[in-house]
Amino acid sequence: MNGYDYPLVIGGKPPEAYASMVPIMFELTVLISAFAATFGMFGLNRIPRHHHPVFYSERFEACSNDKFFISIEAEDKQFDASATRAFLEGLEPSHVELVQEVEPGEEAV
Repeated sequence: MNGYDYPLVIGGKPPEAYASMVPIMFELTVLISAFAATFGMFGLNRIPRHHHPVFYSERFEACSNDKFFISIEAEDKQFDASATRAFLEGLEPSHVELVQEVEPGEEAV
């Protein structure tokens, strides 16, 4: 808008010369690209996910104190619950638990 509202002729260049706008457009491109990459990563990775089904397990609370927790998701087509349970029980864990998705309005079991 400087070329129309308040035209200044500096160095013999016309007021509407695009060369003076290149630096700010480059900086805006970098800024918008950084925001797009950051929010795109959050969207594709589904971050943050505040209501993951594993959070409803009573044993999950102890994982940050003195234990660790392994979660195997069942979204894969080749996932077999009985084979996975047998594999995990073969490793002699202290506990194996099946946690299912809680539908909105239902109570966690």
